[in-house]
Amino acid sequence: MNYFCIVSITSEGLIYRIESKNVVAIHFQECAENYRNYVLTFDEFNVKDPEKYMQETPKCVGWHDVTAKTQFIEFFSQSRVTIEFRSNWHTWDT
Repeated sequence: MNYFCIVSITSEGLIYRIESKNVVAIHFQECAENYRNYVLTFDEFNVKDPEKYMQETPKCVGWHDVTAKTQFIEFFSQSRVTIEFRSNWHTWDT
């Protein structure tokens, strides 16, 4: 999906358009919980205290790669959603 499909962004989530009329919502709380579960699944994240980590309020909703040929943000929604940005687009941390 390209960034121009985004309809709106709020603190609760993001709404984007698919095809010509259908809109889909990404809920950030769901993404954060899915990301937390993902981190706990893989050893390379090296979570020292999984029980404490599970009690923390998750804030990460996905990840991005600004070094990729096509920059993107991937949200950890139930079905992951990747938003691609044109090559001259700059994210907030570059």
